[in-house]
Amino acid sequence: MKGVLLTAAVALLIPGLLVAATPTVGVYFDGLLHTDVEAGKIFTGHLFMLMMDNNYWVTGVEYALYTPNDPVQDEIFVHSLEYPDNAGLAMGHPFTGHSITYWPPITFYPTGIELLVSIKFITFEPCDGILKDFPIIVGPHPDSGFARFAYYPDNELEEFDGLTSYLCLDEIATEEGSWGAIKSLYR
Repeated sequence: MKGVLLTAAVALLIPGLLVAATPTVGVYFDGLLHTDVEAGKIFTGHLFMLMMDNNYWVTGVEYALYTPNDPVQDEIFVHSLEYPDNAGLAMGHPFTGHSITYWPPITFYPTGIELLVSIKFITFEPCDGILKDFPIIVGPHPDSGFARFAYYPDNELEEFDGLTSYLCLDEIATEEGSWGAIKSLYR
């Protein structure tokens, strides 16, 4: 009886969570929220938005990237930015506040995942130095205080959750520490 009740509760709970899920934005490296880097080599992070509800047609985003030593970036630098074809106006810098408009709007159909911008980073520090477990956090734009997006047709504003990515992740290799490391990616 308990199993039947638990199954019914889960069956009713999961669709509600999926519909109410807040959109998320994170810096992904080859599909992961972490990567190892080599000093002096350019590596690419893709800023993706994940949205379960594809009723939003996104026309703009604003965010900033944060690291432990903000506002001065001594460990990691932006080499260049590459925008998708539907990107219009882009203002600012990822580490000081970045705003991007899109037309035609981003629809999230059929996958629920869309690229906002590709960021080519470079660092001159090796993984065994100060970059061990180095976080890159998607957070609020400093001018507005929000991490948010505008959507079609009325350009209303909605907030999204920023994810934390890591350079040179050290904890995921051990079985005992791996669950904690995975959970820490979603701070």
